[in-house]
Amino acid sequence: KLPHPNNLKQQRNRQAFAKFDRLRKILDFFSRKLELRCQEVSTQLAWVNGCLKVQSNRVNTSRLIMCDQTLGQILAHAPAGEDGIWPCPPAQEVLDRPEMDEMRTGFSISAWNKRGVTSRSPWDGGAQERDLASYYRGQAKRVQHSHPNVGAALEEIAKRYEHDGKREDVEANLRKENY
Repeated sequence: KLPHPNNLKQQRNRQAFAKFDRLRKILDFFSRKLELRCQEVSTQLAWVNGCLKVQSNRVNTSRLIMCDQTLGQILAHAPAGEDGIWPCPPAQEVLDRPEMDEMRTGFSISAWNKRGVTSRSPWDGGAQERDLASYYRGQAKRVQHSHPNVGAALEEIAKRYEHDGKREDVEANLRKENY
């Protein structure tokens, strides 16, 4: 006797959910262990291979883009390496792979969002944003030759901050004219 088509669909949905739930648990594990892994030079290769394993497991899910972007978001919280370059070398290795476009997108979004809420005097302008643009541009220059894709992602973040700084300058000038 063949199973009813609705039962097959429910079974496939349960299997897909179970795979996604396992993947989510792996991603959660990586996000909790990231700082430890980046600081232990002897485990860098294992860390990179672990990220790539999660990335290859995601092929079995229907959430390919979000999985890659989530991995990128996790990597945006990596600490700087011992040389002061951010992100740390294992994160750079993963992000610089040509096929990791969506991961770099998640990285950029999370790097941008982790700034959080800002406050300033109404007449301050975009000094905060220019400082951040300078930081990200400096990091981009430090990795542009060894990890060009990471450098390009960091440069894009710097450009976004520059654009925001100019917008803040315009708004501050308009406020000054009105007072």
